[in-house]
Amino acid sequence: MNDFINNKKKLMSLLVFGIIMVVLGVSYAWFNYNQVGKNRKLIAGDIYLTLNEGSEQISLENVFPMTKEEARSKTNNFITFSLSGLNESSKDVYYEIKLIYGDEKTGYTRFNDKDLVFDLIEIGQNNEETYIVDAKSYDSINDRKIWVDTVDHNTTTQVTKNYKLRVWLSEDVIISDSDPSATYPATGTNAFKNHYASVKLSVFGDFQEKELPGVVNKFKKIKDNGATYIKSYDDIIASNPTFTTQDQVSSSAPKQTVYYFEGDDALANGNLLFAGYCWQIVRTTDNGGLRILYNGVAVNNKCETDRTATKGVNASGDGTTQSLSSTTTYGTGYTYDVSNSTFTLTGVMTNKTWSTDYTDLIGTYTCLGTDTTCSTLISINVYSNSTTAYVQKYVIGDVDHYSQLGTSSFNANYRSPAMVGYMFNKVKNYAGNSAAPEGSIYGKDIEYNNGSYLVIEDTANTASTNTTKDENHHFTCGTAGTTICAIVRFYYYDNYYINLENGESVESVLKEMINYKVNSSEIDADINHYNSSIKGYLDNWYNQNLNNPNYTKYLDNDAVYCNDRSVSNLGSWNKTSTDMTTYLQFKQYGANRDLNCENQTDRFSVSNTNATLTYSIGLLTEPERNLMGNNYATTGQNYWELSPSYFYNSRARVRYASTTGYTNYDLVYYARGVRPVLTLSPDTEISEGSGSYTDPFVVGDKVTRTY
Repeated sequence: MNDFINNKKKLMSLLVFGIIMVVLGVSYAWFNYNQVGKNRKLIAGDIYLTLNEGSEQISLENVFPMTKEEARSKTNNFITFSLSGLNESSKDVYYEIKLIYGDEKTGYTRFNDKDLVFDLIEIGQNNEETYIVDAKSYDSINDRKIWVDTVDHNTTTQVTKNYKLRVWLSEDVIISDSDPSATYPATGTNAFKNHYASVKLSVFGDFQEKELPGVVNKFKKIKDNGATYIKSYDDIIASNPTFTTQDQVSSSAPKQTVYYFEGDDALANGNLLFAGYCWQIVRTTDNGGLRILYNGVAVNNKCETDRTATKGVNASGDGTTQSLSSTTTYGTGYTYDVSNSTFTLTGVMTNKTWSTDYTDLIGTYTCLGTDTTCSTLISINVYSNSTTAYVQKYVIGDVDHYSQLGTSSFNANYRSPAMVGYMFNKVKNYAGNSAAPEGSIYGKDIEYNNGSYLVIEDTANTASTNTTKDENHHFTCGTAGTTICAIVRFYYYDNYYINLENGESVESVLKEMINYKVNSSEIDADINHYNSSIKGYLDNWYNQNLNNPNYTKYLDNDAVYCNDRSVSNLGSWNKTSTDMTTYLQFKQYGANRDLNCENQTDRFSVSNTNATLTYSIGLLTEPERNLMGNNYATTGQNYWELSPSYFYNSRARVRYASTTGYTNYDLVYYARGVRPVLTLSPDTEISEGSGSYTDPFVVGDKVTRTY
């Protein structure tokens, strides 16, 4: 224990208490909370801070993984304590509460730190409870600061703050000998029962201002000190009451204020170094993480604007069709060698001839033929017909601008609304662009019975006699004089139509492609089976360059990357539409700053079962680019965003940032720049740096990259 210097201008206190020990028996576990400290009163004239310890010991039996709700229903898994202080000086006294490792237990192994979950609760005068640490886990709990507070200056009466610390084992822990994803085996020397946790709390206080780890607090402090390039999203919400944020899978999760970097000054102050790459800081997230945008390979740990071109993966043209009629080797992944400009297939290998049995080949890669190494890689994107697929072709080449990995299409096919998806499932390509033969009968709706469609007007079983495709007459069999057919046409724009068959309706195909719901209460559709071209591109870059515990420990697997396919205007996809020249528009057709992600199927996250990412990586969204402003978002190149824009005649379009940083939209099969976006976890600490090009903020170890 450090000596306390008895001087009213200095208050040095290290207060250690509260050991939490877990020992697991053969069939159950128990926690033993044992107070080991004594009350310590630290006095410097009219300044003091006193620790008042709570219960001496708590024992818990039958401790197994549990949910937050289960843990909070228990009365024997927490300790209480309080801090009392008086501070008549002219300076605030700051104190911090930390977790540290407790005593070792011979013959046992500590639980993984990340498997323990903590609440820290402040108890008010009327026993109301405020969660200041809300069900939080940490990659490391040793010397982990979890809370900071003050005893304000010029207090003439004693201030007391009461706390409760709760701990439990995460519900994500899996105990099994057979499950390969198990956290702990059920038997053997490393079995669950042979693990324990031992944690102490320490409290330290003095006049030195302190802050919690995590970027939200850091950037709030910078903003409060007058930085004009950091803005609060609360101000956006205040002027746009319908806006919100949705950076977590659950819409009911607690939310923090979001801070974002904007404008010319952000260029010189928003630079960050992570994993050997430079990144632009975009914003914090509503759970306290940090969204960062790729900005090239660092040179000498700096992020100057004159970095030279690097080697990367580039699309050799736009998305295209490729014949796959002969036996071909496909791999589920690939690696690339920049020095030899070659690709090598990896993962699960399949030798197969493309046919109608194609579903397991979507999202795979091939060198064409049976070779597994090549200079041009073929990425299989979408089925075209029994011998042909829509593909993207990649080569290794110079990346002509430092701020992007290379170029890729968003999807190799543009003929379906589904192709605006970061992932997709049902793809319903447009069937044609021609009017039905003269004498064809058009109706307002259809009925399906026993394998056939009946074209009708408003009343069921009433055949249409209308022979003109106009106003709200969108349906026809496409044969003169016929109102009964196995395949019916639906005209959704001018002379463009899709074919409906096997009981499909307009509503059902839209639901299967983009999760369009007639009623908001409908269950989400299963629309995320296959990777887009650009998601496969990003996944493989991540796997080759970031899939390492030294990097992944800093990333937020709960972060959401929003591919917002919510519809703002059905246009003439609405079967009651009287205008055949309006088209399907998504939320970001009208670009705005709304960070809400409406549908769970569009909230791509490692932790979202409806939109599951392999790796926590995505692209910039239009609202994020909009917040950044044109100068901060510009690279002199066009690069893809994650926000769908619209589907017009036969063409799916997604937003991209233009050469001047403005927003635009383009056909998804065009080759554009790729700038990945990552989210650093809420407890990320910035170890050094000021944010400038030559002195960027630093997260983690400094790494040298050559490309």
